Amino acid sequence: DSIVGRSTFKNYRILVLDNGRMQDDVAAHLRGLGVRIERYSFEPPFNFPRKANAGFALVETEDVILLNDDVEVISPDWIEALIGLTGRPGIGAAGARLLYPNGRVQHQGVALGVMGATTHVFHNLPADAIGYNGYTHLIRNYSCVTGAVLATRMSLVRELGFFDASFSVDFNDADYCLRLGRAGYRVVYSPFAQLYHFEGTTLKRSVVTAPDETAFRARWGETIEADPYYNPNLPRDRGDYAVSVW
Repeated sequence: DSIVGRSTFKNYRILVLDNGRMQDDVAAHLRGLGVRIERYSFEPPFNFPRKANAGFALVETEDVILLNDDVEVISPDWIEALIGLTGRPGIGAAGARLLYPNGRVQHQGVALGVMGATTHVFHNLPADAIGYNGYTHLIRNYSCVTGAVLATRMSLVRELGFFDASFSVDFNDADYCLRLGRAGYRVVYSPFAQLYHFEGTTLKRSVVTAPDETAFRARWGETIEADPYYNPNLPRDRGDYAVSVW
């Protein structure tokens, strides 16, 4: 509803993958909005890349934005903000500014090797907090952005071999972004694409999946230890870039 009702960019198609649990009235409502619903045969255990790749295989355009089912549009020009970046030859992916319903930050870019293998920088800060060097409100490069709202190009998805199903739940988005970086493309965060992310609404989780983290560290260990977009003089035990000065 928020995509249809608020987006100023109108030349889009919405594709929804249904695990077979969608209620008939919901499906009827979505079809009334012009949404294309495709059945996705879900076989446990859950594997996000397999579902994402099933959706990618049905995309008929070059520009594509991957969306979680628990996001809501805030800024009307969010599509323009994202594909205006991914339309540039040197940019492989773009991520959005995601807020919790209480107005605090869920995502404003991802740093490697901070508070674990990855962390969402400025997580849980108030939305109006400027943060370190204004990074919260600037378009800037990161090694990764979240897959909850991720714009990219289908030619790059095919070039890289889609999402890696070996990262069943966690780090599949980060792995895709890092493979883009290895191929010579930049990953960019835009504060002008702003959405709510009702994180955990459809999948309650408190810790990352251990096998996924082990595999991610095995593949990207050197990059995790030296994120090119995170100053090595900044702290590793907090995500707000704050440095104690004595």
